[in-house]
Amino acid sequence: MVDDTDRERIDDTLRSGEIESAQREIESILERSDSQQFSAGDLCWLYRKKAQCLFMRNEYSKAGVAARTALEYTEGEEARHDRALALNMLGIIHGELADYERSIEYLEPAYEIQRDLGGDRLGSLLNNLGNIHLLMKSYDRALDYFRRAVDTGEERNDRWLVALGTRNVGRVLSAAGRTDEAIRTHRESIRLFEETGDPIQEFHARIRLAEALDVAGETDEAEHIYRDCVAQSFARDGISWPEKLYGSFGRHLAGKGKWDEARTMLERAIEQLGDIEDHENLPEWRSLLSRSREIDGDLAGALSEQRYAFDVLSRLFERKTERRLHETMARFDLNRIVREKDEYRDRNVQLERALEEVNRLRDQLALRNAELAELATRDSLTGVFNRRRLFSALEAELQRTRRYGHDLSLAMFDLDEFKAINDRYGHLVGDKVLTGVAETLMRSTRTTDTVARYGGEEFVLLMPETSLDAAVSIGEKLRSAIAESDWSHVSQGLTVTVSVGVGVFRHDKSPQEFIHRIDMMLYEAKEGGRNRLVTFGPVSGGGSSPHSHA
Repeated sequence: MVDDTDRERIDDTLRSGEIESAQREIESILERSDSQQFSAGDLCWLYRKKAQCLFMRNEYSKAGVAARTALEYTEGEEARHDRALALNMLGIIHGELADYERSIEYLEPAYEIQRDLGGDRLGSLLNNLGNIHLLMKSYDRALDYFRRAVDTGEERNDRWLVALGTRNVGRVLSAAGRTDEAIRTHRESIRLFEETGDPIQEFHARIRLAEALDVAGETDEAEHIYRDCVAQSFARDGISWPEKLYGSFGRHLAGKGKWDEARTMLERAIEQLGDIEDHENLPEWRSLLSRSREIDGDLAGALSEQRYAFDVLSRLFERKTERRLHETMARFDLNRIVREKDEYRDRNVQLERALEEVNRLRDQLALRNAELAELATRDSLTGVFNRRRLFSALEAELQRTRRYGHDLSLAMFDLDEFKAINDRYGHLVGDKVLTGVAETLMRSTRTTDTVARYGGEEFVLLMPETSLDAAVSIGEKLRSAIAESDWSHVSQGLTVTVSVGVGVFRHDKSPQEFIHRIDMMLYEAKEGGRNRLVTFGPVSGGGSSPHSHA
């Protein structure tokens, strides 16, 4: 179980900007999930917080996988709040990748759930929807969402939400060219974040203000803010998106002709990217470094920096299309960096836009592939895991069983007279029966168990760390639940029963022998009259003894 102390500590660590520390602690807790029974709510929260950390570190495809995992633990009415939060996280990730339609597909149902529940996340969702419309340059709609978020914060006396919504209003005003209004709004958001004691959000609000002041020509005050933010960044255990601060300050210093300092900031921005070789801002930063070295008379260094930029663009354009690559290369002449600086600057803007598009397409594809991989493990009719996923889970659990000596039990369920149901009622009713049985199995089992469709009308329940007696009890409970269910909503006069085989793994057997022995128990249940459970257990001498439960 993840207690309130753990949650508060991780949230405080995130708020202080110590992203790596928070992620390490989350992963440490998740590693304990092999030996501790975590609730679905605990796992949803942990994976959602992991997604938040990865997102703040620009690892968008990994963040998407973590958020999708969080979403898996939100089945049932009682988990609607957690489901809304997981959907919200996915919407934010897709929005950052400029996959706006997909983002709205996640954010809108999240908003509907929170509105129905009267949850405290309405303001956050309004901010997120506003962000998507800001990215789509729908400034009027973005302003409407952000101002509604501010109003929601005022109604609930949530000063942090008021501060966040105010900062976002300032972002829209800046993007719309309403610079004076943006500056006033950013100053107000800084004041509000100071009141709420959120240093990381105040930090980023100050960077926004500095950028707006730069546009307004108030460069001295902008520089003072940038320097203060850089000093703060040195005093912290990591801040989110540090490369944005150093890159923006480097651009500012270059604009004021302070090339030595600009070079230091730009190099630091590039260093912060670590292994990220294809970041969207690299061409601009390398171009500015090229200009710096050119001014110092280091033409070889200038050309080298320009080649770095060119290499990034080459890799990205290769992934988009060969045609676009050749068109871009034809327009991009490395030898003109000295003679045609102005022309190069205009050309570089076009290339940055192409870089941003390709970079986002790459991460979109990685995220979609992760989602498709998850779908490939599900049975399309019932939604439970398929045979492929079952054997993968079985292999993993068998390794744990051999290593730690825990019991591993398996139950196999076969619908009785299923062909007769199809012949009498039709295949549509048969499909509904399969779906209903799958729902019963899913509803009555633990999150650590694996429910899978094994064959046409056969289902398997894999139960880690479960003794034979406990597995028999669970199998009998499920058999009774299916037999006693009211199936009249599917078709009048319909009754459904299952035969069940249950066994516990013996270490001298292979996985195939394990399943075969349980299949034989299932056959005995059928031969014994159906609607019954048959099991076997180890007895003296190494044999097995069948036991029947009707």
